[in-house]
Amino acid sequence: SSIINQAPPPPPPPRPRSDPIQVFLGIRQRQLASGDYLDVSALKREAEARLSLPLPPPVAEALRGLQRVLSAVNSVVTLALATHNLLTLPLLDELIRLNRDFAAVASFDELLLGPLHRNPHVQRGFGRLRQPPPPIGVDAIMEALSKAAR
Repeated sequence: SSIINQAPPPPPPPRPRSDPIQVFLGIRQRQLASGDYLDVSALKREAEARLSLPLPPPVAEALRGLQRVLSAVNSVVTLALATHNLLTLPLLDELIRLNRDFAAVASFDELLLGPLHRNPHVQRGFGRLRQPPPPIGVDAIMEALSKAAR
């Protein structure tokens, strides 16, 4: 009889909803962990599959911001490849950081886009690089050019 007079147990607390930005950042981090360059189309598709459509405003804005960063990087890479006879990845990294949009960035890696040598535009200009080329100094470049000119 004491069981009948007891109140039913309270319902379990509602499960906390995942923060859409955290879901978005988690997808981005998982993509970057693969060692590839960031694929914004795949990121958007997965975000749309995991979150509601239309994407929540903070996620949509983060995606637009990421697309602006990628566009600016790709513009610098394309311009550098078109105007430089001699271009190394460290020089390209420096040229990207000279862009006013990236003035606060100490290295390309801080943009969290993936390895610079895996950027599709870099791969078109440098060839399909699985690993970044070894660093090369100015002396080695000048020696190679001197040998080639002979």
